Amino acid sequence: MNFDLIFSTLGRLAFLFSFILLGFALTRLKVIPESTDGVLSKLENNLFTPCLVMGTFIESFNLQTLTGSWKPIAVCCLVMIVTLPLGILLGRLFSKNRHDRNIYTYGLCFSNFGFMGLAVAKALLQENFLEYNVFIFPLWIGVYGWGIPALLIPADKADKSVKAALKRIANPMLVCMVIGAVIGVSGLGRYFITPEGDSVAMEIIRTAGNCMSPLAMLLTGVTIAKIKILKVIKNIGIYISSLLRLVVIPLALTPLVMLLPIEKSTVLCALFALAMPLGLSPVVVPAGYGEDTSLAAGMAVISHALSVITIPVIFAVFSGLI
Repeated sequence: MNFDLIFSTLGRLAFLFSFILLGFALTRLKVIPESTDGVLSKLENNLFTPCLVMGTFIESFNLQTLTGSWKPIAVCCLVMIVTLPLGILLGRLFSKNRHDRNIYTYGLCFSNFGFMGLAVAKALLQENFLEYNVFIFPLWIGVYGWGIPALLIPADKADKSVKAALKRIANPMLVCMVIGAVIGVSGLGRYFITPEGDSVAMEIIRTAGNCMSPLAMLLTGVTIAKIKILKVIKNIGIYISSLLRLVVIPLALTPLVMLLPIEKSTVLCALFALAMPLGLSPVVVPAGYGEDTSLAAGMAVISHALSVITIPVIFAVFSGLI
């Protein structure tokens, strides 16, 4: 049994769930106003998440990294070619309601490959940690180029113009991803990250980006405090989608990745990205538009709780094969 993996997983989950409990307690005790969820979601969508993405691309998205590590990127693209259509197909089976169906689809297409995946990869890969950062570049692009605009940002039913569609696509997260990618590829990143350390601009971007995950879970706690939690917990769809995300998808796809002529570390990168719980964006993004986030909050809590068991088990299954 890999105790580094267990402790890393438990450490991340303890951190996240402490913020869920804080959000829940502060809301139930009426320490924070009713409008807190709206304020937090707007900060997430317009500041913290854009900064997280921009900082990631400034730091790692450069010609040297891309040309020297094309295999992980190619493998991730191949994985997405399978997982995205599969997620869309499975998502249609969970609900006829468009909003709920989109939440399920997003959860099945994209895991928490960022916050959770990076923590697990850092604990286990160590010397090859940079490879995981490179591996997930296509996932970042998929999330902010398609997942969030198409599935999480509600379309204006009254305005179906091209302008409205472009406004939904050109969200702050995608714009900041493009800016970060341009800075990284052009070499301008050396003005943000110098030999002496981070510039003031990069320090601001990095600090704001680090706020994303704790505030997302705080928002999850605020959401749970306002809903009928028993109704959410009894939703069988949450458990089925969580098990699909945590168990079925990694068990089905990792053996296919192992058939490719690639290094062991790249296979591990794929496993890290596939075996993580459902991402936090379905809680954060719709809340900023006044949408119901009870289903997404339930999925976030249940899938992260189940991952305490599933992540060590999944890695134990493949530890002898990789």
